[in-house]
Amino acid sequence: MLKKSTVGKFREILGGNNCWDSPEDVICYSYDAAYEEPVSPDIVVKPGNYDQIGRIIGLCAEENIPLVIRGAGTNLSGGTVPLSGGCVLLTTGLNRIIEFNTEDLYAVVQAGVITSALALEAEKHGLFYPPDPASMKVSTIGGNVAENAGGLRGLKYGVTKDYLMGVRFYDVEGNLVIGGGKTVKQATGFNLPGLMVSSEGLLGVMVEFILRVIPKPESSKSLMVVYSDIIRAC
Repeated sequence: MLKKSTVGKFREILGGNNCWDSPEDVICYSYDAAYEEPVSPDIVVKPGNYDQIGRIIGLCAEENIPLVIRGAGTNLSGGTVPLSGGCVLLTTGLNRIIEFNTEDLYAVVQAGVITSALALEAEKHGLFYPPDPASMKVSTIGGNVAENAGGLRGLKYGVTKDYLMGVRFYDVEGNLVIGGGKTVKQATGFNLPGLMVSSEGLLGVMVEFILRVIPKPESSKSLMVVYSDIIRAC
């Protein structure tokens, strides 16, 4: 359990409406879609801007408070459940599609944007965002990148890592790091987008992404193939 003075520091950063520490509030974040033993955090915070995120990370580092990053909590790996108390940081307050470029075929989105919202925005422009995890109507882009999510279309189009061009994230000390860019070819510096994809929140708090979109297929068709046994299907 956190000291009242420490909880007060969180409230100073976020305000009372975006910070919860009562047992009946934090229990909702003691589990996710994985079958794991529930573990409640000491506090849950929902920042609304990047500055707040940097300050929260700095506070957690200063007070030695474990930090868990959570989007929609649809993962099947138990990745958004605390090991023992600590702070759960929700990225759902960062839910804007900042830019959609139909000429250079990319979108700039925040971590809390719902996957299907990006797909629908692409469709409005006659474009296509292929990654389609089964949870895409509720899962967030931040979670997709953290878990390198894919779906049935992955066989043809690939998964999230194949569309990640750029990333903004805060490191464990609360410093903003920017990697990648708005061009497909990136030959300068380290491949930070490639490092952060599949990182499951271990390397920093991702807040913003540049994602590639492609022209929408002229037509599509669904079909079902039936096999007599699993060997023939393979």
